Amino acid sequence: MKIQIHTLIWPNSNLRLLKLHKEVFNHYNISVNYTIEKIDHGKWMNSIINTKDCDGVIFCDIDCIPLNKECIFETFKFIEKNYLIGPAQVTNCIKAKHDYFCAPSFLGISKKYYESIDSPSFENNSSCDIAQQITRNAVKKEKKIKMWFPTSFQSVPSGGIWRCSGYGYYGIGTIFSDKIYHLFQSRFDKNIDLFENTVNHVLNNNHHLIQKNYISTDEHEGNLPIEDNYGL
Repeated sequence: MKIQIHTLIWPNSNLRLLKLHKEVFNHYNISVNYTIEKIDHGKWMNSIINTKDCDGVIFCDIDCIPLNKECIFETFKFIEKNYLIGPAQVTNCIKAKHDYFCAPSFLGISKKYYESIDSPSFENNSSCDIAQQITRNAVKKEKKIKMWFPTSFQSVPSGGIWRCSGYGYYGIGTIFSDKIYHLFQSRFDKNIDLFENTVNHVLNNNHHLIQKNYISTDEHEGNLPIEDNYGL
């Protein structure tokens, strides 16, 4: 099966992200296709899945990296076994706070799978976030899904940490199942510093030195600000 990795970066993004992202995948000797363009994220994903000459795709955000090469191969295998795979996320800004979906930050899917769930749009709308409809269709069709859940995060986002439904919390510099690292809010230089620090530990094979300041399954209510405290 021919599987491609695709990453979008807007031209006005901090180029440190692109440099660091490339360093990680070069370290793994894995090819990534970069699109440098100001385009809606969901529309770009639609275009990739529908036009590229491949059997499957891993969408990887510019501020998201696999923590080891084995994670990439594991994702390939899940795609080949006809799974939808990605980090678990919910959308707290709409009425979908308990609606887990495979987030677009590191989402793996085959074209065959995509077509089997009626080829839904990756675009966000008033009822779903980017790529959320993919998981919804997969659930409706009772297709196989693999999700990685947050295990730790490094810092509190602007506005407060995010609930991951009843599972726990995530924030800036979240590690999912000890497999992938997603920075979030990469528009802030202080967050990119965290990303660079994490990348350097990956490149030097010092994974044990990566900051894990907050455990996702700990109860943080009353200790950390929460962006949406479920109306409390």
